[in-house]
Amino acid sequence: MVKDFWQTLTIGELCDEGGGSVQTGPFGSQLHAEDYVADGVPFVMPTNLGENRIVENEIARISVADTERLSRYRLRTGDIIYGRRGDIGRRALVTKREDGWMCGSGCIRIRFGEAEVEPRFVSFYLGQSRVKELILTKAVGSTMPNLNSEIIRSIPISFPPLPIQRRIADILGALDDKIECNRRINQTLEAMAQALYKHWFVDFGPFRGGEFVDSELGEIPQGWEVKSLLDCCNLLSGGTPSTSVSEYWNGEIPWVVAKDISQSEQIFVMETEKKITSLGVKNSATKILPIFTVVIIARGATMGKFALFGNDMAMNQTSYGLRGKTGFGQWWVYLTLDNIIAQLKQAAYGTIFTAITTTSFQQAKVVVPLPSILDEFNDRVSRWFTQIHSNLKENQTLTRARDYLLPKLLSGEVEIKDTDSNLEAMP
Repeated sequence: MVKDFWQTLTIGELCDEGGGSVQTGPFGSQLHAEDYVADGVPFVMPTNLGENRIVENEIARISVADTERLSRYRLRTGDIIYGRRGDIGRRALVTKREDGWMCGSGCIRIRFGEAEVEPRFVSFYLGQSRVKELILTKAVGSTMPNLNSEIIRSIPISFPPLPIQRRIADILGALDDKIECNRRINQTLEAMAQALYKHWFVDFGPFRGGEFVDSELGEIPQGWEVKSLLDCCNLLSGGTPSTSVSEYWNGEIPWVVAKDISQSEQIFVMETEKKITSLGVKNSATKILPIFTVVIIARGATMGKFALFGNDMAMNQTSYGLRGKTGFGQWWVYLTLDNIIAQLKQAAYGTIFTAITTTSFQQAKVVVPLPSILDEFNDRVSRWFTQIHSNLKENQTLTRARDYLLPKLLSGEVEIKDTDSNLEAMP
């Protein structure tokens, strides 16, 4: 790859060259929340933008009639979508799976038309930290950064001839495809665990042939009990090392805050934005909690979001940790919390702001099976959760490889034929 063959054009110039466009989604007046339907065409909003992909969870949908009325906002394979406000560095490449979906309000769609450019290459290019920083400097708005079509059009893109663009996109895309495959496997495995929990401990399917007795939660199998969540779990709290002492920060211990939990798309929190030192742990209320601790946000806008620790981690005081007492495995704790989260949030307290408190956990009631049944359940789901965790660890390695290669390939620093040797040299 010879850098001299590369050229630089803005996104706007590329779109104009190929007969494409940079277009904002429909205005709010064109479609209202009451127009959303349960079964319809997905309507992609900023909250559905992951890192270079569309996140379908909780996506809004609109009717076929509204889709036809707003047909100019249809998405096609190869489009790139940005959110107009908030986390403006996130963008998504539209794949064949999303072809025909709709660009929602609050989004901007890039379409290159017949330009001599590979959209996958451009989307990876836009994911570089230096490009994200450039976009942020161009964003307008004093309170929250906002993008518009002119800002998007002004972003410069450096690119090699089309065959090389495609080869680079193939290399980076193969890593992304494997990451996405692992992510989908994990979603399936989690759904399997949730379904088994519901079948056993909500519907009591395998135990219908036995006797049932009345309880405060309705009929339950004979010998089972209704207990407080705190009868089954130990409640753990966190803390924040002094921010004025530099020796407490930038260490090796992941330190979890609400954002790390709420932005995690998987059931495990594997990494955190901030890390602390062992000295920071020693001189604060926080402590290192073991891997697979269940952590739940206790207050704030994302109150009630929860996850599992993917490593030994510490956390701040906005969350609680839950560790099962003897006989209660972490998988059962996690799935039980998933089943009673609405009940727990309803039991939140606060005069100024609402928060989940110790009393909330004490008031949350759960059905506790016989110990032998609990052991059998944890044994069954253990392999699924272990596989989820293993896939996430593999994704961490794949992500590091992609992020290591990305700026080198997209700047022309590394030739295609050198890719394997550069992977071996990756730190």
